[in-house]
Amino acid sequence: MAPLLVREGVRRDGFLATLGSRTWRARAHAASALGDPRAVSGRAAYAAWLRRNADAWSRLPLPPRPGAEPWPLLSVGPQCLGGHEELAADLADLGGRTAPARRDGAADEAFLVGAAHVAVVAAGDAALLADGAAALGAGPDGPVGTRFVVRCRELARSRTALRRELAAWAADRDPETAERAVLAAQAITVELAEALRG
Repeated sequence: MAPLLVREGVRRDGFLATLGSRTWRARAHAASALGDPRAVSGRAAYAAWLRRNADAWSRLPLPPRPGAEPWPLLSVGPQCLGGHEELAADLADLGGRTAPARRDGAADEAFLVGAAHVAVVAAGDAALLADGAAALGAGPDGPVGTRFVVRCRELARSRTALRRELAAWAADRDPETAERAVLAAQAITVELAEALRG
């Protein structure tokens, strides 16, 4: 194998390993809160879970506005940073707050890549509750909104493609840019985990 290909492979694998090693602890806390089956044990528990998710999802940056920074990924679009509208609608169905806060401000390519990684991984964890939320809504207490968990299930399908693209993205960037993406993912994952703790 050509030395250039080996070096590129090492950079790709190294980026994913670094991303995993720097985010695993906070991600484990977030995953346990996002996929907690007690969240779909009743309407009050589900509403509390949705409120915590609304607070957590507000840590994700707004997608770039048209004409601003171009979206850096193909496997997921800027809508991967969304979910706020679905959370607001689901909370409104339960008589809760309807306008989750949003993080505003400019974000560079590396920050957007890190944020997209966090959004897709967190969506995969939340998607575990989609069937439980549907069952809760079909129960005797009446329907509950499942827009957010259904959206998470759809977004989670892009996880494998995103990992491949992140590896290729890192191999095409200088090490400082790749490191900034890792730092962004790390910071957002910590914020997400703290918000989910309540």
